[in-house]
Amino acid sequence: MRCAQRSLMTHLIPGVVLTLLISGCGTTRWTDSPRAATKELLLTDAVDRSVEQIDFSPLYGRRVFLDTQYIATRNETGYLISSLRQHLAASGCRLSGSAGDAELVVEARVGSQSTNRHDTLLGIPATAVPPVLTGVPVAIPELAISKKTIQTGISKLAVFAYWTADGSIAWQSGVARHDSLIQNRWLLGLGPYTEGTSTVRGREAGATPNVPLLSDIARMNEDATSEPSPSTLAVPTVYDVSRPSAPRLPLPVPPAEVQPD
Repeated sequence: MRCAQRSLMTHLIPGVVLTLLISGCGTTRWTDSPRAATKELLLTDAVDRSVEQIDFSPLYGRRVFLDTQYIATRNETGYLISSLRQHLAASGCRLSGSAGDAELVVEARVGSQSTNRHDTLLGIPATAVPPVLTGVPVAIPELAISKKTIQTGISKLAVFAYWTADGSIAWQSGVARHDSLIQNRWLLGLGPYTEGTSTVRGREAGATPNVPLLSDIARMNEDATSEPSPSTLAVPTVYDVSRPSAPRLPLPVPPAEVQPD
């Protein structure tokens, strides 16, 4: 009996020791950023494409100061300011660190830099049944045959320039606006299937399943959308400093002195 016990312990001890050696525990901490990446990509893409619409070529060669005091404080404000400075420099302007050292002050303003959302549901939305009917509150979950969510990032801005010598206006850009789009679809509880018409387009959640009827419903009444070319602000570029000068604005004419009689 003792021999059997010794034999059992001889086989068990190495197994227990090996288990203790190879066992372990790992922990990963997952955190979510305060703002969704999709929202930030929508807005910054709209910023890129609205800024690139502005033609700064009339200011070519001028020393300019970008005045951003009228741009509201938003999370993308720094990105917008840097995009404007890059576009000014790429258009041949010489950036100045202060208004006193510049010929022109370029003032920017933002009309919109936010998102809209539109939801469409074919089915039964989530409903709360009042307790007067059942005695206790009851929540009916959403039962969706098909569901679509469209989120749009909108950037609207305008720029004008005035001479530092006398404050007279020299140039204005007009209003530049761009809407970036992304949409998510759910079919019979499957999804989301993501697509859009901006650079945020992707398939993070997978493509529409190739199932008869389901894939047809997914594409029903959907306009074919093509991926647009990248924004000019996002394309790697080496600028030729020897390029010929573009047309420039005339220097301000000081008021004529009135001669005494």
